[in-house]
Amino acid sequence: MLKNRTEVLRCLVVCLSGPLFQTIDEYQSSVPLWLRVFTDGKLPYTANLFCSLTSLVAAYPVQGSMLPFSSPVMASPEGQETVDVTLQLLCILMDFNPEIHTNDPIAAGGGESGEAGGSQDSGRLSHSGGGAARNVYRKMLSGVKKDAEIDLLFDAFVRLLNTVWQGRTGIVYGSVKSIPFHQELLTFLWHVLTINQSFLKRMTSGLPCNRLLVSLLFILLDADLNKDVAMRGPSKVGLLHMCSFILLVLSSEREFAVGLNEPFSEKLPIELPPFQGCHADLLVIVVHRVIVDASKGVVNNSLIDMLLTVLCNISAYVKSFCLESCLKILSLLDRFSKPAWVFRAPCHYHDIFFLLDTFNNIIQYQYEGNQQMVYSILRQKHLFQSLLKPFPEKVVAQVVKRARGEVAGESAAVLSDSAAGE
Repeated sequence: MLKNRTEVLRCLVVCLSGPLFQTIDEYQSSVPLWLRVFTDGKLPYTANLFCSLTSLVAAYPVQGSMLPFSSPVMASPEGQETVDVTLQLLCILMDFNPEIHTNDPIAAGGGESGEAGGSQDSGRLSHSGGGAARNVYRKMLSGVKKDAEIDLLFDAFVRLLNTVWQGRTGIVYGSVKSIPFHQELLTFLWHVLTINQSFLKRMTSGLPCNRLLVSLLFILLDADLNKDVAMRGPSKVGLLHMCSFILLVLSSEREFAVGLNEPFSEKLPIELPPFQGCHADLLVIVVHRVIVDASKGVVNNSLIDMLLTVLCNISAYVKSFCLESCLKILSLLDRFSKPAWVFRAPCHYHDIFFLLDTFNNIIQYQYEGNQQMVYSILRQKHLFQSLLKPFPEKVVAQVVKRARGEVAGESAAVLSDSAAGE
């Protein structure tokens, strides 16, 4: 029975995945037919399907856990595959937003053309009626506002994502098994945070959000360390961006930033410099490592900007950074204030603004508890003094010449590769 359910869900995923084979212009010009009909809310058992999908994810048992609603059948490989496909379907449904289809008459509320010469097919296409296209699954997700329901979803996210790092630290091997669908789970979490503001407020103000943060930072750093592994690069880069999206959403909440002052005492099975501090220090150390790696080779500017924005958002609420975190933030200023970085791209000077705002927030709002940060700034005052002086013209000329040489070298390599292919 479980196998049959998985096949039905897989069939729905295939039917609703039409936008994957469209260009951006094609997708925005018309509402996909399957998604329009499926999410309109006029099909029977729509609410039952939504509740069944979310309940299946929330009730998935972790190996070694003793949940009262867990089932040994769901813990089997077949049950794991069912939850994986369920999350894929949920992500497809939540990602569909009819409001972006501004050029489609149905999305705008115009309905199908009702000319007398219309064919019978056009009548079937107007199943969703003459009103504007809508996605009732997004509305049902945004309507989850009871504390008990939010707590159930939050506990599921924490319990499942914790297995990613707890599976490597179990005293007995295999006592906790890592889930293989954490990427889909993170995507669904991002949809929940952006669609349901009640969930975001409840999570950051009334629930232990740091339990989720630890797993999120571990996945972020693990993806960064393994992004160059053969055949796994693209998926790891996408995972880096998804974790950064979630951090950016969370850092915009004051309660989340204040909660980062809670002391950190976990031991993660990954390479980290030794430090004694709070969760904000863990965030700074992980973000520093990811930013440094993203600034090497092929630069990932969007990832760097997101993570620097996260640091800037939380800086006004952290009472005390440890010495290791202070040195990490100052090393970022040292790296991004050099001419070789500033003149590498037109937007790179924004990185200096983010870091200066971070220091200003710390000194203005949390001066009393951040003596080590103030001491570190005074010790490396030459970094700030150098910002007042213009770069020497010779240095700028060399940097620009080197940048042009790199671009020319890359173009020549591309041309040689294409010629060899022909």
